Amino acid sequence: MIEKLRKNQNVAEKYRKKLEMMGEMERQVKTLETQNSQLMNQLRQSEEQSKQAMGLRKLADTYKKQVDKMEQEHADLLREKQRMEVEFNTMKEKVSGAEAQKVRDMEQIQLLEEKVRELESGVMSKAVEEVSGDLDSELNFTTKTKADLWVLSGLLSAVESSTKYLW
Repeated sequence: MIEKLRKNQNVAEKYRKKLEMMGEMERQVKTLETQNSQLMNQLRQSEEQSKQAMGLRKLADTYKKQVDKMEQEHADLLREKQRMEVEFNTMKEKVSGAEAQKVRDMEQIQLLEEKVRELESGVMSKAVEEVSGDLDSELNFTTKTKADLWVLSGLLSAVESSTKYLW
């Protein structure tokens, strides 16, 4: 019986140690559960930050594409501006040349008009002087003068029409 009692005492001691170990294990489990909960919270926060970072990355990519597009448009506009400046300078030179030609043409018109007036007045005075002459010489002079007037009139018309096309 003593032996049985000792045996029971040993068994009781083992169970007491096991109970103590169980208490220690329960504390460790609670500690592990707390740590697990904290790690799960950190994981959720990391996932949220990762989602935000993905959104920010997408936004940054969108902005980069917009900047690239704007830079291309800017370069295109600069090329168009340069082309238009060259075209403007060319047109300015053409206008300047056309204005100079117009001035020359106007001077030519004035000269031709003066010649026509001189010829007309000369025809009249010669006609008056030569009325006393014979009819053949008068007809030759009038025909020649009319031909001269006709040529000058044609030149005047040509100059005027070329001036019209410039303006």
